[in-house]
Amino acid sequence: MRLLALDVDGTIVTADGRLSPGLKEALAALPGDIYVAIATGRRLSNLHPVLEELSYDRAIVIVLNGGLTIDLGAGKVLASHTLGVDLEEAYSRGTEAGLLLGAIYPTAERSDLRGSEGLGRIGAPGYAGSLTRPLRDACYLAAWGKKPAIDIWAEAVDETGAVRVYVFPEGPGWYHAEVTPRGVDKQVAVASLARRLGISRRQVIACGDGGNDTTLIGWAGFGVAMGNAPPETKDVADRVIGTAEEGALAAFLLELRSPGEAPFWSTTA
Repeated sequence: MRLLALDVDGTIVTADGRLSPGLKEALAALPGDIYVAIATGRRLSNLHPVLEELSYDRAIVIVLNGGLTIDLGAGKVLASHTLGVDLEEAYSRGTEAGLLLGAIYPTAERSDLRGSEGLGRIGAPGYAGSLTRPLRDACYLAAWGKKPAIDIWAEAVDETGAVRVYVFPEGPGWYHAEVTPRGVDKQVAVASLARRLGISRRQVIACGDGGNDTTLIGWAGFGVAMGNAPPETKDVADRVIGTAEEGALAAFLLELRSPGEAPFWSTTA
């Protein structure tokens, strides 16, 4: 068995959110002994439209940059990494400052996997001021609001040193802060999945275009960087291909149908 780990934004989909040309057909043509893991920083609810457009039901998904690994076909959470620190005080301060906050918790309940309102919750939600479980048990915490308030809140959370905090624009005048477990990323999650499946590192191919793909691409037996990837990501890749807009991933995947002609995977386990 072999494992193929694919990033989403800038790899599977283009910069304007369209599916990369030819990708649907290329995925469908992959040999049956290849496990496909979709590895993204997206929340599960934001990933579902992409999977539905792909009409792809063989995927294992790794969301929240490694925080949660789910077998969608089985409706089962395979692995989760929780925050491991209580942030109730930060949560309360955020709501008092007018921020919208929410948390995602891991669960094994199939009915919870798709998600609904707010963050597309997984399990018992902490949303709009209502927490039903300790935040240390959450695998993700986020806040939305105006930039000054978000910056102050994110800095206070980051000072705990126990989690990672990312801040980025969400829309005109609005910013989004994400809190994820420190020491967890796509590479950690894919490595754990490979061990679970009995697949060696040498039998893993990873494709991506962002800084959050760099460690995974460098770790994989064969790492592929998209043409729009930053220099540090290209530097650790075994191969650099074109962009999602050019359909470069589909062209690469079609090469995998004939492993003897394109020996990207090691011939030994």
